[in-house]
Amino acid sequence: MLCCPKCFQHKWLKERIAELSKQKNKCQFCGSEYVPVLEASELGDYFYTLLRMYEKVESGESCESGESREPGESLISLIQRNWHVFDEDTLDEDTQVELLEEIAK
Repeated sequence: MLCCPKCFQHKWLKERIAELSKQKNKCQFCGSEYVPVLEASELGDYFYTLLRMYEKVESGESCESGESREPGESLISLIQRNWHVFDEDTLDEDTQVELLEEIAK
């Protein structure tokens, strides 16, 4: 699926998408028309380290440090709070999740 710079708040990502894009088209996430677009999965390498910073915790499960942890916030909420990656004025939370899933493929 195609994403565009308007999907992101992070300046570097906006610039990178514009640089890598080979076409202008309609964004399949935010609906912007005639914008530089890129297959979301092409951003996967840029998100690899970020996504590795988080681990999924099931109820009562121990994390790597051996501490027992309870499930907390969603991954997208943590990423947004800590990194402000996606443009919240352009994408609702469900669309942010969908875009992150496409990126992580």
